[in-house]
Amino acid sequence: MKTIRNICATLTFSAIIAGGSTTWAAPVYDTAIPPSATLRYKVTASYNGLSLSGNSVMQWKTNLSTYSIHDNCTVTLFGNVLNSASSGKVDRNGLQPTNYSETKLHKKFSATINQANGSFKPSDGDDSIAFNGRVQDHSSVVWQLSAIANDNKDRFVPGHSYTIQVISHRGTKDWTFRVVRNETLSTPAGKFQTAVISGNNGKNQTMTLWLAKDNYYYPVQLYFKNNNFETRQTVNSIR
Repeated sequence: MKTIRNICATLTFSAIIAGGSTTWAAPVYDTAIPPSATLRYKVTASYNGLSLSGNSVMQWKTNLSTYSIHDNCTVTLFGNVLNSASSGKVDRNGLQPTNYSETKLHKKFSATINQANGSFKPSDGDDSIAFNGRVQDHSSVVWQLSAIANDNKDRFVPGHSYTIQVISHRGTKDWTFRVVRNETLSTPAGKFQTAVISGNNGKNQTMTLWLAKDNYYYPVQLYFKNNNFETRQTVNSIR
């Protein structure tokens, strides 16, 4: 059971984003919000030589003034092991999460985020936590990167980097994302021309996203590594 908890925490950033509050405001970027879509993924995971498989569904909805994200992960033999949800507003600089929640094996966490006042209230703490600038949550950060790429097609090229603040249980952490290469990716949903972006938070945790250049930069593959944990989600369908 501990193995499944760690793997699914990795899938939704909960285990790989940690640290204290940042003391400076991360940059803001112009964005173009991708249209609503439901993406279904095949999931493979590895932990200390143990291989597991499953499926996940990511529902992205927006009317260009608000958005919502719902993630669901199921793993063979264990069934539904993770749910997460993010919702908030949208403006020219992208997503502004106001509510985030997750349930991992019956363990719940949520946060209410006040972007205007620069603070968020985690459900497992008594006090609000301050931040500078704008922040993303564990789900919205993927779609914020998609929106940045969708608006910066000519500049979203290898060598360019982006810094985004992401909330955690105890504060915020700056993640640095760099476009590392372009790649043709073969998936069960077909071949995609992708921009590959790799991110880290200054520790030994990393993630890589394959964003489909001709499909609004939807995340068609996601890879996460945290010490001896590795997970990969590859798209089966986009609707």
